[in-house]
Amino acid sequence: VMKTHDLVIATLSIKNMAVGSIINPYKSRIHQGYPAINLNIYKIAKFIPVHLAVVDAFKAMEGDGPVWGSEVPMGVALAGLDPVAVDAVSAYMMGFNPMDIGYIYYCHRFGLGEANIENIRVVGENIEALKRKFKPHRTISRQLNWRIPQELLSRLNLDP
Repeated sequence: VMKTHDLVIATLSIKNMAVGSIINPYKSRIHQGYPAINLNIYKIAKFIPVHLAVVDAFKAMEGDGPVWGSEVPMGVALAGLDPVAVDAVSAYMMGFNPMDIGYIYYCHRFGLGEANIENIRVVGENIEALKRKFKPHRTISRQLNWRIPQELLSRLNLDP
């Protein structure tokens, strides 16, 4: 389900697949702060191939999601073979810059898919007509602190 989130700005197909693939009691280990959770989602996505990404946005959520947000009736579903593209288009439709969402940025940067909206072919509805400005989670300013300094990032050997 398309919704705002308290740790990663928006929870979409990649985040749901990554966290959903972890068995309890290990799920809590992925949540180690804003930089770590975004990198951890990318690292899991790197090893679990997705053949079809789906984002249910018939009833989305904005505000203090993923639990205490408000319903947004979007009336649409997104699907595609490139989960990074599906999530980038979903984030864009929510009014977010996809490259501001850490796990989308890392997945794009390290070659798991396309996140530049201009390079993504959308079939069906006009995304501009469906786009709306979602109210972000109240922790959005802290969530944007996921970025790791370039010199450290290059030493982490994250390439696929």
